[in-house]
Parts: sequence; C-alpha cells; structure tokens
Amino acid sequence: MATDLRPIRRVVTTNDERGRSKILFDGPAPNAHQASMGVGRGHTNLWVWNDALPTISGEVDAGNMPYDFPGPPDGGHLRVVQSIGRPTNYDPANDPDVVPMHPPKLRPPSRTWDRGGNNAYSSSMHKTETVDYGIQLFGERVCVLDDAEVSIRPGDIIVQVGAYHQWTSPREGGIMLFDMIAARFLDGEQGLAQGNDRPLPVSAEMRLPSGVRPARRIVTIDRERNRSSLVSDGRCADVVVLEVANGGTIDPDLLPQLFDPFRGREPSAGRQQGLGLGLFIAHQIVLAHGGDIDVRSQAGVTRFRVTLPRVAPGAAAAQAA
Repeated sequence: MATDLRPIRRVVTTNDERGRSKILFDGPAPNAHQASMGVGRGHTNLWVWNDALPTISGEVDAGNMPYDFPGPPDGGHLRVVQSIGRPTNYDPANDPDVVPMHPPKLRPPSRTWDRGGNNAYSSSMHKTETVDYGIQLFGERVCVLDDAEVSIRPGDIIVQVGAYHQWTSPREGGIMLFDMIAARFLDGEQGLAQGNDRPLPVSAEMRLPSGVRPARRIVTIDRERNRSSLVSDGRCADVVVLEVANGGTIDPDLLPQLFDPFRGREPSAGRQQGLGLGLFIAHQIVLAHGGDIDVRSQAGVTRFRVTLPRVAPGAAAAQAA
C-alpha cells in the first residue's frame, strides 16, 4: 500500500527443512495503514498472530494479514506507530479531522470504544480490549488520560491495561513500537480494573549492573467507568535514580579507582589536600542500601548517577511475610 509513512525495515528469520536458520524476509514491512490517521500518521504491522500459542513454522508473511486495529481477538500484533507534530500555524477551525468529544461508542467491527477528540495531530480518546506494551523509539508522544497527561520520550515504556487514552503530539512527531495482546474484559464493555493490585516491582535484592539505566515505566488502567487513571509512573517502579552533573572532566586513567579510599587529590593554592574518602563513603552507603553509583566523564562534563531500590533490601520479603 502506497503511503507517506516512513518505511520500516523488517527482518524475519525462520528454520529451513534441515533445521538451519535463515532469513525469511528482509525489507520494508508491507502492511502499512495511513488512511484512518491522516497524512504521515498511521500503523505498520510487523507481525500478527491469531492464537495465544502461534505457529512458528512455515513461510507465510504473518505481518501482511488483513488489518484490524485492535488485532485478532485471540492473538495480537507487533506494530510501529508513526505520529506527526502539531502543524505550524494550526487552526482547528480549518482542520477537517476534528471530531468533538462524545459519549462512548463501539467502533466497528468490535473491541474498540471511542469518545472522539480527534484532530490533525491527535487520536481519539479510545480503549481496546487488549493489554498494550509501547516503547517510544524516536520523538515524543503525549498520552492523555482522564486524570493525567504523560509525555513519552525515547526509551520510555507504557503498559496500558484496557485503559481509555488519547495520543497527541503537540510539539513533535515520533515513532513508537507497540505490542497489542488480546484480552477479555470480565465486566463487559466497562473493562474496569479487578481488585487493587499494585504494579509488580522487581525484587529489591536485585542490583543493576554498573552503567545500566533503569527504564521509565508508565502503567494505565480504568478504575471507574469511562475514566482512565495513571497507576504508576517511575523508573521501573523498583528503583529511583539521582544524577548530578558538574563541569570539567576526570582523567580516564583515574576513573577505575575513583571510589577507592585515600585517593585525595594533590593540594592546590589556597586548598588543603583531602583524605580521599568522600566518594568512597558515598559508594559504601549506596551499596549498603542495595544500590549502585557510577560516573561518566566526557565532553567537559562529569556525571554521577546513583541508583537505589524504592524498597530497602529485605523489606519486600518482610512485607510479604
């Protein structure tokens, strides 16, 4: 299908008749859909599956199956979503895509509910009978909920549990990867949260490797009828990160020993030589709390990053006991 969407290269691998791996497809994903989203906006399906346990053999291009916005009712799909920013000198009076907000209605053929709100750079406020996992790859998207607006930047992850939401791009466009998996609402079209479980955190005992930055995770759900809620927004909900930047760089040869004790710098005019214990003590305190501290020094800037679990080591087990 000819569109103004950016082509997305897709590489699909499989096994041949002798069990050896091979490349099945390598090229632009063919299943792009722009019509319902306007010029430069739309979806490109990378892969689609009809069953909870899909077949992983054969040479059929499952990414080129018939298009369905929420995906197959018993399967799911992996797709790339492209958005455009608010046009320069935007005038809503001249926007043919404007749809006023309206009461919820089922969007044909099924499994998508719509409350309007579309415009040239925004989707409708809608929900699908799915659990969605989205990762922002480039640019920015803003997720509008009934109780919050959240800016999604590259590397951020959003988990949408059947929640009403609107996507808008008031500042710039972007590209987002979405995995939408079919689900079932237990209360019909309402699709409300069942129970009041908190997002599951990673064990507080686990330490991230040095240099690994925890991802920001946003979780949304409907707790009231036709009203979405922001359940969680933080760096993976299990950790917090503090970063401090100062001007100047550190000799690369000193970085491996920077947190060792008694590495005071040479005295300078008007300043006494330190004992070299400050960074050592800070490092030991962070380690004692199950966290990590690292440093990067380049291009005239030195950054110290401290990563700490939100729950102290051992506290999670004590709470569960």
